[in-house]
Order: sequence, then structure tokens, then C-alpha cells
Amino acid sequence: MYDDAAGGTFYGQALPRQNYKAYARECQQRTASFTGIVASIKQQLISEAHTFKTPLEAIMRLDALSEAACVERAVQDVTIDQAVFGAVSARHIEDARFFMEIGDADRANRSLQSAQETAESGSCPLRREQVVGGSSPEGGGSDPQEITRKVWMNCPHCKAKVLEDPCAARLFCGDCTALVVNKKVISTGNGGSRKRREERLKSAVHVMDVIMQSSVAAQPATAAQKQLALAK
Repeated sequence: MYDDAAGGTFYGQALPRQNYKAYARECQQRTASFTGIVASIKQQLISEAHTFKTPLEAIMRLDALSEAACVERAVQDVTIDQAVFGAVSARHIEDARFFMEIGDADRANRSLQSAQETAESGSCPLRREQVVGGSSPEGGGSDPQEITRKVWMNCPHCKAKVLEDPCAARLFCGDCTALVVNKKVISTGNGGSRKRREERLKSAVHVMDVIMQSSVAAQPATAAQKQLALAK
């Protein structure tokens, strides 16, 4: 076995030896837990199919959606090694986990967004090659200015801060996952932090209404209310 030959590693990593069968079951359970995420990404990709001019555009979009979803999952699941998304993104993931733990949802969402914007998972080598200014997948020359054109701007749909090229024909929001093509919102994505804030606000308002109603019901009846009750 390779791990024995390597001096006692676990799947080639310098980790304590574990039960292989138990670890395999754990991996299967984790894979099954991604079913909902996969379905959501698939549905969004299909809804945007008419905007892709080449198969490569579809692959790159799939990579962007998958990366954003995996970063969000990593914030929620501390067993996922945040280092796989790059050093910068990993720090933002750690921050997001901390803010979630102490109940600071707004700062957690901001850290999540920063983690998504800076993630470098490398699942799509062609997309990464373009981002860092490498050779074009179509065989054209490189564009060393591509990375410098990206600035912090507001998403045209949800207004969240995103790191994108404002002059690009296609914009992707790492927060709400909206897709904007030629300044037109093609897909509204999942709503992102703005939708989550609105849902939390609605929930808070509902709770306050319940508390107010309970408080009014618990108050002693006034003299006029007692007389009205007796008259009935």
C-alpha cells in the first residue's frame, strides 16, 4: 500500500492513519449532501444556456458557480480545508466562520463575499489561465492588462461590492450569482446577501408582532372593557 511505503501517511497526506472503510463512508455521505447544491447550479446553468456563444463559456460559467457555492459550503462546514481556495480566500473563510459563530450575520456575509471573490480553487485551468493573463484558450495572445482592469464595483442587480471589470461584456456577481451580459441582467441568481437580509428582517418583524400581540393579550382589562364584558 502506498501509505505504508510512504512511511505511514493517510491517502498520501501527513495525517494520522484512519479506518479506510469508515473514511470512505464519510466521503460518500459528504458527496450525497451536495445533491441540493448540484441541482441548484445545474438549474441556473440551464436557465442561462441561451447566453453562451461557445462551449468554453458554459464551462467557465459552471466553474464560477461551483466555486462560489463551494466557498459558501466551506464557511458552513468547518471540516472542509479552506486552504484549497487559496491563502487570501482562506483567511476570509476563517473570518466568515468566526462571525457566524458569534452571530454577526452581516460581517459573515461580507467575509463570505470576499472569500468568493478571491477564491482560487483551480477547478477550471482554462478560466484560471485567462484570469492571470495567460494565453487565450482560443489560441490568441495573452492580455496582461486583464487582471488590472478589475475594480471593486456595485453589482448591477443586487448592488453588492464585486471585483469585476466594469467594461466587460459579461459580469458575474459572487454574492447573488447574477449574470449580466452587455449591461442586461440575464439571470438574477440566488439573491445573495441582500435576499438573506430581507428574509432576516421579515422574520424579525414577525417575531416582534407576535411579542406585541402576546403583550397586549397579557395586559389587565380596563374598567371600560370589564363593563362591556359584563353587559354581554
